[in-house]
Amino acid sequence: MEAYLLQCPAEIRNQIYMLVLKEPGGLQYHEEIVGTQTIGKLYTRTPEGASDTHVATEANQLRFVNRQLHEETRGLGLKYNKIIFIEPNNSKEDMYAQFQRFLSNISPARKASIHAITIVITKEIRHDQKHRRRVMDSSNPLVRFAQEYPTIKVKIRHYALDNERKFLVVAFIFQHRFRGHDTFLRNLHDITFGNEDVMRPIIWHVQRELRFWCPQAGDAQPFPDNIRIFPSNRWITQTSLLETMRKPRHHPFWTEFETAGVSRCMCSSWAGRIYREGI
Repeated sequence: MEAYLLQCPAEIRNQIYMLVLKEPGGLQYHEEIVGTQTIGKLYTRTPEGASDTHVATEANQLRFVNRQLHEETRGLGLKYNKIIFIEPNNSKEDMYAQFQRFLSNISPARKASIHAITIVITKEIRHDQKHRRRVMDSSNPLVRFAQEYPTIKVKIRHYALDNERKFLVVAFIFQHRFRGHDTFLRNLHDITFGNEDVMRPIIWHVQRELRFWCPQAGDAQPFPDNIRIFPSNRWITQTSLLETMRKPRHHPFWTEFETAGVSRCMCSSWAGRIYREGI
């Protein structure tokens, strides 16, 4: 069969390669330790809820057919798919370390051909300056990559944003600190439909929390525009926001927020927009 494929014109072969190698759910990066070496490979994404015995399939099976297909399809998985990095729950190192090793093993031309990057972070966000400095320092390779290749979209899906308090605070602090004060106010105005009674307590709460995001913690460097942070799950985020509306809290921010007339529709629209577009 490969004989017929290799006899086709290059344009037709490229179309076939795209159809065969493109995965709707993207490709998942995974590392294996072989002897003293750490080898990174791309696999078809592991299904949600898969058992420990699930056997992942290496993405590009065409490269095992013969030498010509091996050469012609090299790196095409990067071109046709988003590459997903999922942080293991039991991992002691940051996900960005894996991302850096991934980049170190591919050429500049291959990097430029990458379709998109998604990094899934499961670790907690802590109000600790040393922790923030470590996180910011470890994310520098990602920031540099996004600056060098501004057309490549980079998504960070963060499980910590599924909690309603952290979602509200981190979302706006991130916009204020990394996107600029004007971006923060513009997005806040859009999301709250210009309701100053809603905006005022949010601004107060963000300013109060900004002391945990001081420049000394390494947070003053702006992120490139092609990096966006997302909650991991729209429905969890939306449900959390709606729960906030239902339950009064003994805190000035939450009390004012609830009495300002925030509707269920507003929460749903807000959660959906940030899940789609990111922070």
